[in-house]
Amino acid sequence: MSNIKKQEEEKFRILPVFNEETHAEVWKQFAEKLTAKSVIASLKYVLFATDGPKLLVYVPTERIRDVLLDTNYFISLQGKFKDENISYDIHIDMDRFPEYDDGGDRPKPKTDMEKYQEMVIKNPAIEQLRKALDLEFDN
Repeated sequence: MSNIKKQEEEKFRILPVFNEETHAEVWKQFAEKLTAKSVIASLKYVLFATDGPKLLVYVPTERIRDVLLDTNYFISLQGKFKDENISYDIHIDMDRFPEYDDGGDRPKPKTDMEKYQEMVIKNPAIEQLRKALDLEFDN
């Protein structure tokens, strides 16, 4: 039994103290393991700050907050630091993300042609496919 206790003490001894630098390293390792492109794209808009044993999290939208929570990142923090009681607060703050484009300023396409043109802007291969299949638009 004392052997197991020594192993646990040794494991705890090498754990880092929770601060911005050590958290940034844990976040980087976590983000590198992600494979879903939509999750990766969303989580590039997450900022962190530390306040003692509290992690302050900033995101631009509720959707990105939900994506972050769905990853179970905060559960994965357990056992990564000497501080066992790390809490977190998530704040939605668009002002911290001037580069974030939520698409809210653009009018939504109404007609089928407008929708098609939006799709072609996002993926020009759609137009090539339409031409290759010799497809026409309904009038």
